[in-house]
Amino acid sequence: MQTPSFIACWSAHGGVGRTLAVWGVGRVLAARGLRVLLVDLDLEAPGLTRIAATDGEGIVEWAASRGDAQALVERCVAIGEGLRVLPAGRLGADIGIDWTGGRPRNGARRGTSCAGRSRGPTSPTSC
Repeated sequence: MQTPSFIACWSAHGGVGRTLAVWGVGRVLAARGLRVLLVDLDLEAPGLTRIAATDGEGIVEWAASRGDAQALVERCVAIGEGLRVLPAGRLGADIGIDWTGGRPRNGARRGTSCAGRSRGPTSPTSC
């Protein structure tokens, strides 16, 4: 079994073309026969979620429910042969996740946190 590879694309500012770049690279890789999963972690402007044309549950709800790996896989949307998108999720509701410190926001119920789980700048987080 080949070790999975990943590419991360981020920027401190919006409107710089992250979504377009990720979408383009994902389509090219899928066209070359690779299995590609695009994960939309842009909680302010989830462009990949819009491309996937879904308003269903995504990574936000998975994190809030502390779901298992199978629950995360079930949230992926097939876009074409070899290409899937894991949407950000329904962002309108305040589900109480503080992504930086694990504290409930604005009196919301305790969610979950990704703080301190990064394994370095070139490794995926464990959450």
